[in-house]
Amino acid sequence: MFAEEWFASEWDWPTGWRDAGGSSDYILELSAAQLSKLGKELFDVIERYRAMDPGPDSARVVLYTFALPQ
Repeated sequence: MFAEEWFASEWDWPTGWRDAGGSSDYILELSAAQLSKLGKELFDVIERYRAMDPGPDSARVVLYTFALPQ
């Protein structure tokens, strides 16, 4: 589901899904080495969740990450 679709239909979802979904943005001051480490840590967390059994009340979730120097 794309962000526009979510915002147009979020009130059609149960409260638990509305509370769990969302978006964020952050501005960080990092070195290239720190950004590389952050990316690896995020990748490791995402892969850990990808390996989990999704459970009976699961839905497909789209997760976007961007880490670009400005």
